[in-house]
Amino acid sequence: AAANGVVPKNERGNVDLIGGALPPPGTVHVSLPRITRVVRALRGIDFAAALVGFEYQRGGAVTPKFDGVVVCEEREEDVRDAWRAEEKKRLEGERFKELREAAKRWRLLLSAVWTRQSLREEFGMDDRGGGGGGGDGDDDIPGDVPLYGEWQTVEYHPPAAANGVVPKNERGNVDLIGGALPPPGTVHVSLPRITRVVRALRGIDFAAALVGFEYQRGGAVTPKFDGVVVCEEREEDVRDAWRAEEKKRLEGERFKELREAAKRWRLLLSAVWTRQSLREEFGMDDRGGGGGGGDGDDDIPGDVPLYGEWQTVEYHPPAAANGVV
Repeated sequence: AAANGVVPKNERGNVDLIGGALPPPGTVHVSLPRITRVVRALRGIDFAAALVGFEYQRGGAVTPKFDGVVVCEEREEDVRDAWRAEEKKRLEGERFKELREAAKRWRLLLSAVWTRQSLREEFGMDDRGGGGGGGDGDDDIPGDVPLYGEWQTVEYHPPAAANGVVPKNERGNVDLIGGALPPPGTVHVSLPRITRVVRALRGIDFAAALVGFEYQRGGAVTPKFDGVVVCEEREEDVRDAWRAEEKKRLEGERFKELREAAKRWRLLLSAVWTRQSLREEFGMDDRGGGGGGGDGDDDIPGDVPLYGEWQTVEYHPPAAANGVV
């Protein structure tokens, strides 16, 4: 139990609360966000991090998982009051940042309005788009981009394929955004790894199928492709080549699996042979007896003894005494 305001800890300086275990007598578990930093700043309050489990990382690494702290019961209110004060300061700081960002946006907006007004005055234009600039409205302002209504546009019809050549846009792709159909005389072939297959074929013209855009973190926009567009008369050739390539790929993967299996079998047989050699060297049989003077498999170097649950006793941490943890 806790004594003299000191929290009993384990050999690593923590309190083990794995599996919903209760904290030591006389202590309380305080689970609040950012509580460790608050308690660490307080002087005269003993605490310990609460170990609630373990996290298994990629690659087999195991890291401890902490949640809050364990303090003595008589200091719980002091800790919570300090946490509330710290959270109030943090929220006020975040509010100040939000106001500062809002003020920054307002400055940008007012600067843009002032710049536009200056351009209007410089080119002698009014809000109706007319003026003495000799132009036809806002189009005369440098940097403006003209916008068109739907009634001012016509539906786009891509040209048809001719002589085995797929019509492409200025970037060398075929635009299929929004479920648009490919150009007349062509077909969209959407298969995994089809681009690499078609690129290896000679005499077949193709274009990557642009089906949309992906918005990356930070505002970057990247095109999204799905399959290729080829002429209708070459579709079967492309699909046959893809099937042959997939067959080769699957055979290669099967060969790799067999090679890995053979490698594991070699390791297993090597381990069995090594163990048998150790048994013969130490004069042991399969029942664990022999002339080695030992009591079974424990005499083999490198073996680690394992214990059942009935061979263990529950651990009870010692209580603090005379101010010593």
